[in-house]
Amino acid sequence: MGADLDELNALSWDQQTLVDYEVLLKCSRFGGFTKSSYSWDIAIRRNLVGQEWNRIEGVEVKEDSYKVLQGEEVAFDDGLSRLGGMMGGMR
Repeated sequence: MGADLDELNALSWDQQTLVDYEVLLKCSRFGGFTKSSYSWDIAIRRNLVGQEWNRIEGVEVKEDSYKVLQGEEVAFDDGLSRLGGMMGGMR
């Protein structure tokens, strides 16, 4: 781990972000904030890949995953990724 960490720390901030992105796409679960386009991008890409996982390995991806609940604490949840936070502004 030491050599890997040194190699990661040697990367620029934007290169480190790309590493984070790839890791988050492949992790077993992901949680993010509703108002983040970064979180939405990861969740939607994971959903598309998850549908393929479901076909191949039997991973359960909820069919109603694109249902966005206005004003709810959980805006997106497909069994692989969950986005939370208020959608409609302050309460």
